[in-house]
Amino acid sequence: MQACQCEVNQTLLITHAAIMVLVSIAAATIALPDKWVQSIVQAMFVGIGFALKEVLTEVLAGLSVMKMKNARTNNDVVFKDKNETFEVVAANLLHVALRSKDNSVWHVPWTTLQSQWICFRNKKKS
Repeated sequence: MQACQCEVNQTLLITHAAIMVLVSIAAATIALPDKWVQSIVQAMFVGIGFALKEVLTEVLAGLSVMKMKNARTNNDVVFKDKNETFEVVAANLLHVALRSKDNSVWHVPWTTLQSQWICFRNKKKS
């Protein structure tokens, strides 16, 4: 229930931020010379590009791991260097939730998971 509420709040914040940016650009267009507005908008989009770089990296890593390495819920993840096994509880575009043997849940970014030597395997049905 709280995860859903968190996603709604995050979506609402992103929508408000986008509206504020558009209103600011419109106000700057009215109040400032065109050359200044063009420079401000260009600088703003460069900043947004740098800010979204990490998010896009996580999304692309998540898509590739989910498609190529069989990262589905109820499958196991094996870390070869530590020889530990975790169960995939949930997977979304930014991170994967893993449950350890002691039932603690770890939220791991895809890039971290991808950088480790990992192996996904289907759980054996009993």
